Parts: sequence; C-alpha cells; structure tokens
Amino acid sequence: MSYQYFFSKNKQEIMKTLFTLLTGLLLLLSGCSPSLWIDQEPNIIFENYKTYAWNTLEDRVGHTYYNKENIDESVKSSIESSLSKQGFTKVEADKANVYLDFHVYIEENYFQEAYCPTGFYGNLGYQPDLSPGPRCEVPERQRIYDSGTFVIDMIDKNSGQLVWRASSFDVVSNPIDLPTILKKRARNMIKKYGR
Repeated sequence: MSYQYFFSKNKQEIMKTLFTLLTGLLLLLSGCSPSLWIDQEPNIIFENYKTYAWNTLEDRVGHTYYNKENIDESVKSSIESSLSKQGFTKVEADKANVYLDFHVYIEENYFQEAYCPTGFYGNLGYQPDLSPGPRCEVPERQRIYDSGTFVIDMIDKNSGQLVWRASSFDVVSNPIDLPTILKKRARNMIKKYGR
C-alpha cells in the first residue's frame, strides 16, 4: 500500500510540475507572436479571384531614411511568390479580377518610464513638501522607438470594394532589417487568405 501511495503522490507532483512548465511555455510563446489581423467580406466567394494586378500609389513608407524602393521591390516579390503558391496569376490591369495594394506606415513613438533607484521601497518617509511616498530624484527616462504597421489590401476590380485586408503591427528595432521582416510578414498574411 505504501508503494502505491508513493507512486500516486509522485505522479501528481510530476503532473503539476509538467502543467506549470507547459503553461509558462505557452504564455512565453504567445507573448512573442506578432499581431496579425485579417478582415474579409463575409459574402465573397474567394475562389472566383485567380488573377491580380498591382494598384499604384505614390508613397508607401512614412520615414525618408528607409529605402523605399528596396522595401517596395522585396515586399512585392514576396507577395507575388506567395500568391502564385495560392494559385493566383499576375496579369495586366484590365484582365485582373482583383487589384493588390500594400502600405507600410512607420511612426516614431515615445515611451516614458519612471526610474527610481530605490525601487520604491527606500526612504519611505515624508517628502520635503510633507507628502508621503517614495523619493525619486532621478528624472523619468524617455525612450524613442519606431513602430510599423504593414497592410495588404485586395480590391475587387468590378465593384471597387475592399474584399480582403491583412494587417500586422510590430516594433521596428533596426531599419536595415525592415525588408526581411516585411517579406516574412507578407508570406504569413497571404497564407491566411480566404480562411
């Protein structure tokens, strides 16, 4: 009897530990995934769309220090190769079922954080103005970062209606990596087409 009790108790501890580790891993992986949203018209039959052409726009990238031509070409080639795997054919604009377009919005954002070297626990007495609370003599730190939104649109040629849109948002840590990031995001977005 003692052997069965020991084995069942040990098994319960192993299961609790395994459950805790798997839950932590799931939370870690969900926090690392980039945001991806798909919006599509509910009454559209996506099997009718098999040919596409590019819609033209003047400016696709907000910042001037990003290489716009490099971004445009790398993103277009990634979208075209992903669409060909989905059974699409690139044709002239007058023969296309849908027009494709993409937009890259990059903006500078600011993040302010309070920095208190005492950890909000030191010097818990009153301030010089007799208000209670921690004393932080170091000013707030302000961090500047670039955030980017990448959007792919699919527009019906006959109706002019937007039938499918995919968008993704992420922090751009290095402008040199932007074409590589956008190519990967474009492939992931096109994989979600029609689902």
